[in-house]
Amino acid sequence: ASCGLYDESYLVKFSLEDGGEKEIQRENVEGKYFLEGSTVIGDIMYLLTWNEHALFTYNVTTFERLSEHYFPSEGWGLTKNEEENLLFATNGSNYILHIDPKTLEIVNTVGVYCWNNEPTNNLNELEYVHPYVYANVWLTNTVVVIEPYTGECVGYIDFTGVHTGGGEFLWLCVCALGVGLLRVLGLGGWV
Repeated sequence: ASCGLYDESYLVKFSLEDGGEKEIQRENVEGKYFLEGSTVIGDIMYLLTWNEHALFTYNVTTFERLSEHYFPSEGWGLTKNEEENLLFATNGSNYILHIDPKTLEIVNTVGVYCWNNEPTNNLNELEYVHPYVYANVWLTNTVVVIEPYTGECVGYIDFTGVHTGGGEFLWLCVCALGVGLLRVLGLGGWV
């Protein structure tokens, strides 16, 4: 996993044996980087930075940085389709960027248009659960369900009413909560 903020970004590995609460490995990242999206294919972890135009690769076991590549926009969310050997990224716009994990080049860009065919901006954290990408819309309680090759919105999950103890929006946690739950339940479609 990765956690972001300036001067506070790091990679972390947790033990799953005790409910994921025991940190077993941690690697701090230089303070000039704000880590955002991350995903793993095989033994390589891919990490986007928010505003520094960088896409890093790390060894998932040792946390050794393998490479740094130029990324042409802000980095928000990152996930993968291992069957197609493809990364999907967001940059805060209404686009899903398709990235070749070997070359780290953008090979396609797909616009997402939900709700009256309007651009669905602020696509943030992503998860891929075959055959769809689930993306939270930043600063909302909504996760949109997207066909990643056409940009078609096939549904959405509304988390309105789900709040923390203080009543704040869950906009930072909506995708992790909703899509993480879908992953745990093994659901391949949207609900």
